[in-house]
Amino acid sequence: MPATVKSKKRQVPDVTGLKFDVAKLVLKNGGFSDIRVKYCESYDPEHTVVGQTPAPGSLYEEDRTVWLHVAKKSLVRYLPSIYHPKSSSDSHFLREFLWVFHHLYDSVVEKISNVHTLFNPYTTPKDFLPWLASLFGVAFDESMDEQEQRRVLKEVISIFPLRGTKEAIVRMVKLFCNLDCIVVENRVPFSGFRVGVTTRVGVDSMVLHDVSTANTFIVEIDAKENEVSPQTLSRLHRVIEQEKPAHTQYFIRFKEAPPTEEAVGVWQIGVTSVVGVTMASSKEGKDG
Repeated sequence: MPATVKSKKRQVPDVTGLKFDVAKLVLKNGGFSDIRVKYCESYDPEHTVVGQTPAPGSLYEEDRTVWLHVAKKSLVRYLPSIYHPKSSSDSHFLREFLWVFHHLYDSVVEKISNVHTLFNPYTTPKDFLPWLASLFGVAFDESMDEQEQRRVLKEVISIFPLRGTKEAIVRMVKLFCNLDCIVVENRVPFSGFRVGVTTRVGVDSMVLHDVSTANTFIVEIDAKENEVSPQTLSRLHRVIEQEKPAHTQYFIRFKEAPPTEEAVGVWQIGVTSVVGVTMASSKEGKDG
C-alpha cells in the first residue's frame, strides 16, 4: 500500500479583531488555504472576526479547514418581533436558517467587489488566464506552465502598445522563445544573379516571386540553427506571424548564415534576362 503523506503543520496566526478580508489574507500567507466563515451576531463592527477555530498559536495541518466567526446582523431583525429570539445567545432556527441567504448574497458581493483582480495577471484565476491573454492577442503554448503564463502575460501588457514595430518583435521573440534577435528592414537574405559570379541554385540562391524589399524584413537570430529545437522554431514563426504588420513578409536568418549583399532588382526570365543566349553569341551577332 502506498504510504500516506502527512500534511505539514503550521502555527495558526491570531486574526481576531481583523476585518474578514484582511484575516483571510493573513491566513493564506500563513499557509492555510481552506478558510470558511460562520456568521454570528455581535456588538463588534460588521465583517470583523470575533473568533476562530482552531485557537490562535496552535499547531494545525495546513490542508485542514480554518473556521472564522464573523460579526453580522441577522436578517431576522427585519422581521416582526414575534420571530425574534429571546436573546442573542439563544439557539434559534430561523436566525440560523437566514444565515444561508447572507452567505449567498455576500458571495455575489465579494465577486463584484473583487472583479478588478480578474484583470491582474498575478491574481486572476488559472482558468481565466487564456481569456485575459486573448484581450492582447496572445495564445499560450500548451508547454507553458501557470507561472510562466502569468509572467508572459504581465510582459505582454506592456508590449501591446508597440505591436507592429521592430521593438515589439524583438521583445516578443525574447519573451516566448528566449532568443536574442535583431530586425533588419528593407532587405532579403538572398542576392540576385550576377554575371561572372557562380551561383548554386538551392544552396546560396532561391527562386522567389517578385518581392518588394520595402515590405520585407529579416529576423536575425543570435543562435545557430542546430541550437534551436523544432518546437522553438515553430513557436518563433507563430510569434513573428502574430506580431508583424499584415502586408509585410519576413525571413529568418541564423547565426552561421554568411552575410549577404543587397540584391539589385529582381531576376525575371524573359524580362530582365534571356536563357540560352550567351554574352559571346550576342556580341557575334552584332559584329556580323
